[in-house]
Amino acid sequence: MHLRPIQFVDTPMTHPDGAVARLAGGMQWFAAYEVIEGDTRRTVPVVDIASLGDRAATLHAAITAPRAPLQLGERTLRLDQPLVAGILNITPDSFSDGGQHVDDPAAAAAAGVDMAVAGAALIDLGGESTRPGAAQVWEGDEIARIVP
Repeated sequence: MHLRPIQFVDTPMTHPDGAVARLAGGMQWFAAYEVIEGDTRRTVPVVDIASLGDRAATLHAAITAPRAPLQLGERTLRLDQPLVAGILNITPDSFSDGGQHVDDPAAAAAAGVDMAVAGAALIDLGGESTRPGAAQVWEGDEIARIVP
């Protein structure tokens, strides 16, 4: 059995108690699950999930449980609220910056600082292109691109 939250709602205020659930203890609410069992799919309202038995109850508890914050050195990222992530590509074929940071670690670092100043809670460094048709990069080359 696989449960996939569906029927997302803007606010729980317009729904009866128990009719919607929080996704991962955060600020997104949903009203139903797509229940997938083999080739069968069906929609089950959140309020009826207990009728599917212990496995469904266990999955529901895991899906709705709050996520622990990420402790990154002195920084703490709370996952119960929206966060902005900056994407810093260090690839020669980057669609976002045309590869301008590949051979300029200082410019890449400055771009990352600019993202943090602008409010990015997390910066994702990309050392391998994920565009369709991009050549695969050996992990050593990928690491060399992103580690100063």
